[in-house]
Amino acid sequence: SLASNAIQLAQGKIGVKQFLGLTLLDTAAYGAIGWGSAAAGAAIGTALFPGVGTAAGFVIGLGLGFIGGAVYEKVLRNPVKSALGGGGSESPGSNPSQYNPAPAGQSPTSPAGYPVTPPTPGVELSYEEAMRAIEQLSAGR
Repeated sequence: SLASNAIQLAQGKIGVKQFLGLTLLDTAAYGAIGWGSAAAGAAIGTALFPGVGTAAGFVIGLGLGFIGGAVYEKVLRNPVKSALGGGGSESPGSNPSQYNPAPAGQSPTSPAGYPVTPPTPGVELSYEEAMRAIEQLSAGR
């Protein structure tokens, strides 16, 4: 969730507040979903299929994890994302963390006053580039 949210932050799809909140929420939720679905799958698989409980439990746990992740996305993550400052599908400039061109002759700056670089459409950032962008943002550069 850290890498995924960092890339979305660097691309301007989410703001810093959303990045921090969603990273914490995602880490806790996906961890609980993973552990819970694995434990439930193992218990159900062993109870229903004593001879092949491990393989059956894996498949059952996989299905439970998939369902749990989908429910989490719809029921909890998307509403929290919206509550933290938008759904990530805003038009450029409607989210204060996104690039907003300055008037002619002026350098664009963020709400915090540091210079910003416009996102390049169609260009994906590597993990290292996203982390560097986050470091620059947090350092106020």
